[in-house]
Amino acid sequence: MSDKTEKLISSVIEIYDIFQQAYCGVTSLDHRALVNAISDSQSDIERAGSYHGSSGADNLRQAAYLTKWVAIHRPICTVGNFPMNLNNANEAVSSRINASFCLFLLDYLTRSKRSISRELAQDLYYCFQFRYRMDPESIYLLLKHSRDV
Repeated sequence: MSDKTEKLISSVIEIYDIFQQAYCGVTSLDHRALVNAISDSQSDIERAGSYHGSSGADNLRQAAYLTKWVAIHRPICTVGNFPMNLNNANEAVSSRINASFCLFLLDYLTRSKRSISRELAQDLYYCFQFRYRMDPESIYLLLKHSRDV
């Protein structure tokens, strides 16, 4: 594993620790799923770069690819006595928590470049929860062309 990947894993774990505070310890992180998501995002970026002949990806593109793969791998799990009153509660809660984490992660990683509007955040949340196989270039373009709020 490269130093860049190790550093990204550490950064995402730090971001998860901040995110987890909002859920009062009722979530845990599946490290293997997170490592797989980060590895897949890095591979995806490298493939796209070699196909398009580019040498690297900017921060917005990296964040878009990462959050797409985090949405697919769903590394956040619920633990303990999390209140559940829905049909298929475990899956529904897991889906919402992972979508929330993707949005939190995207906002955190792009904070210095863009503010995510409320409307865009709602659309991205929906995509992360239900359309997580969305093309990361679409996420990138939505971020790139959105207005700062």
